[in-house]
Amino acid sequence: MYRPTTFLPVLVFVLGALGVAPSLAAESAAAVSARDRVSLVSDADQVSAGQGFQLGLRFQLSPGWHVYWQNPGDAGLAPAISLKLPPGTKASPLRWPVPTRLAEGPVTTYGYEKAVLLPFAVTPPSSATGSLPIDASVNWLVCRDICVPESARFRLDLPIGAATTPSPQAPLFAAVERDIPKASDLRAWIAPDGTLRLRGAALAGSRIASAYFFPDTPGLIDHGAPQPLAQQPDGLSLTLKPEAALATAKELGGVLTLTDTDGSTRGLTVIAAPGTPPAVSAPVGQVGGATASGALAATGTETSGLWTLLLGALLGGLILNLMPCVFPILAMKAAHLAKLSGARNERRRVVGEGLAYGAGVLLSFAALGGVMLTLRETGHLVGWGFQFQSPVFVVLMAWLLFAVGLSFSGVIAPGGRWAGWGQSFAARGGIFGSLCTGVLAAVVATPCTAPFMGAAIAAALSGPAAAAMAIFLALGLGLALPFVVVSLVPGIGHLLPKPGGWMEVLRQALAFPVYASVLWLVWVASREGGDDLLLAAGGGMLLIAFAAWVAPLGRRVAPALATLAVIGLLPVMLGMRSTPSERPMALANGSETFSGAKLAALRAAGRPAFVDLTAAWCVSCLVNERVALDRAAVRDSFRRQGITYLVGDWTRGDPEITAYLRAHRRDGVPLYIFYPAGGAPAVVLPQILTPRIVLDAIGQRTG
Repeated sequence: MYRPTTFLPVLVFVLGALGVAPSLAAESAAAVSARDRVSLVSDADQVSAGQGFQLGLRFQLSPGWHVYWQNPGDAGLAPAISLKLPPGTKASPLRWPVPTRLAEGPVTTYGYEKAVLLPFAVTPPSSATGSLPIDASVNWLVCRDICVPESARFRLDLPIGAATTPSPQAPLFAAVERDIPKASDLRAWIAPDGTLRLRGAALAGSRIASAYFFPDTPGLIDHGAPQPLAQQPDGLSLTLKPEAALATAKELGGVLTLTDTDGSTRGLTVIAAPGTPPAVSAPVGQVGGATASGALAATGTETSGLWTLLLGALLGGLILNLMPCVFPILAMKAAHLAKLSGARNERRRVVGEGLAYGAGVLLSFAALGGVMLTLRETGHLVGWGFQFQSPVFVVLMAWLLFAVGLSFSGVIAPGGRWAGWGQSFAARGGIFGSLCTGVLAAVVATPCTAPFMGAAIAAALSGPAAAAMAIFLALGLGLALPFVVVSLVPGIGHLLPKPGGWMEVLRQALAFPVYASVLWLVWVASREGGDDLLLAAGGGMLLIAFAAWVAPLGRRVAPALATLAVIGLLPVMLGMRSTPSERPMALANGSETFSGAKLAALRAAGRPAFVDLTAAWCVSCLVNERVALDRAAVRDSFRRQGITYLVGDWTRGDPEITAYLRAHRRDGVPLYIFYPAGGAPAVVLPQILTPRIVLDAIGQRTG
C-alpha cells in the first residue's frame, strides 16, 4: 500500500493544467485609441440562411471617458452606423440600453461609461450560401474633459451553415438585454406644466424608491432639472421642467427608470399623450410578458438591508451542511473528526486544522464571488453555480471524488515504499489537507445555495462590490462554522468516542456516499455532453483506479505505470473540451421547452403558464421535481386548467434563461413562476416545493 501522494499530486497537476481554454470570438478587428477600444461583435460564429442573429457595437472606454445615448441631452452626438450588406439582408436599428445621467459642467447629458454594447438584429436572405460579409462604417464622439470625434470601418465575414451556432460573445448580448428598456402597458399623460402622470400594471405592487424619465427627443424638457416623484394609489407622477417645444409636441416618448426599495432598477418605454388623465381611472391593464418582472416585485423575496442579507447568508451557509450535495464533504469531515477524537493532547494541531478548513471555505467563496463580480463588471451574465455548467469541471469533480472514495475504501492507503516521503509531506500536510477539504466543500456546495440564498446572492451581484463580498464571506462562514467550532472548543472534542477499530469500518463505510456523489456527477456529465462525455468520465475513472491499484505492486516499474496512467488523463480531458452541446432535455408528458417568445405568446393570448427553471446539477431542483411537480394531482390540475408547463434547462447555461433569472432578481435555479390566465399578476413560488404549495398557488389564481 502507499500514501495518496504517490499519484495524487500528478493528478492534481494534470487536472489543473487544462483550465479554461481561450476561444476565438466572432469579433472584428478593433479600433483602439488611448480613449477607447471599439469593435463589431456577433452573437453567432455561424449563421443560418433566413434566420436572424445579433450584431453589436462594443465600446470599451478608458476611465473617465464616455459615449452618448440616442438622445445625448444638452450636448454630444450619438454613435451612428452605416451598413453595407449583401442584397436581401435586413438589419434593424441600433437598440439602446438605459443610459446614465452625466453632469458635464453646466450641461446634463445622457451616455455610457466603462463599457456598453449597442445591439441590432440582422437577417440574411433565405437563399444565402457560403458566407455573409458585413461592412460597417461607424462614427462616434468620445468625451471626457474634451470631446474627440472618432470613426472606423469594421468587417465580419460569417459562415452560413445549416444552423446558427452561438459565439463566445453571445453572453454579452444576453447581459445587455436586462438593460434594454422593456415595452410596457403604462398609460401616460404629459400636462402643459410638465407633470408626467403614469398608470398601469407595471406599477402594481411595486415599492418604488425613485424614478427618472429619459426623453428620446432633445429640446422638450430641461435635462438638468430635478424630477420629483409623487406616488398615488393608481400610479405615480414626475414633475418635469418643460421647454417651449413641448407645447407643440404631439407626444413625449422616452424611457422611464424605476428603482425599487430593494435597489433593483428596471427601464420601461413610455409614450405620453398631451393632457391629463381622465377623472375616473380605467381598469388597470393586463400584465404582459415584458412587465411581469414589475408585478413580481411584491411577490418575490425582499430584503431589508445589508445586515439582514448577512444574517441570511450565515444561516444559509449553516443549512448547507445538511444538503445532499455537500454530504460527501460531511463524510470526510466526520472521518477526520473521528481521527481527531484521539488527539486531545494535540490542541494546537486540532485548532490549526479547524482554522485551515475554515480558511479554505472562505477563500473559495471569496474567489467565486470575485470571479462573478469581475464577470459582472466586464459585461458577462453568469449565475451562481456557473462552474457546474462546464462539463469539463463536472467530470474533474467526479474524478476527484472518485479518488477520495478509493482512499476511503483503502485502495489508496498509507504505507509502502513511498511512506517515508509521504510522512515528510504529512508533517506539514495536515493544515494543507484541511485547507483543501474546505476548498472542496465550498466548490461542491455552490449549486445548493440558490434555494436558500437566491435573494441575497442576487442583491450581492447587483450591489456595491464591498457589500457583495461581505455576503459571499458570510455564506462561507456559515458553511465552515460547525467544523471550526468543534475544533476550537475542547469540550466538544471530549464528547467524541475514543479511537478504535470502529474508525476503520466508519472510514470504509463513508466511501459509499462519496461513490453515490460520483454517480450523480457522471449523470450530470452525460446530460451536458451525451454519450461521448459519459465514456470520457468512465475512461478517466478507469485510469485512476488502475493507477491506484498498480502503484504499490512494484519498486520501480509499477509507480511509473501509475504515473503514466494519471498522465493518460490528459488526452481524455482534451477530448472533453470538444464535446457537443447537451442533448435535448427529456421533457415530462405535457411539458414544453421554455423560451421568452413562447411565454410572451401565451401571455398575449391570456393563457396560464407555469415556468420551471432547473438544472441537472441542482439537487433541490431534482427533489422538487420528484416530490411535487411530478405528482399526479399536480399534473392533472395543470391539464384541467389548461396551464402550459414550460421547463427551462440551465444545466450548461443558456443566455436567455440567465437573462430571465436576472430580470426576476435571481442568480441561480430553481425558479418557479406561475402566470395566471387573463394577465393577472404573476406569483413566485418558494424554492422548496410540496404538492400543496403548487396546488394552492395555481388554485388561488385560477379559481
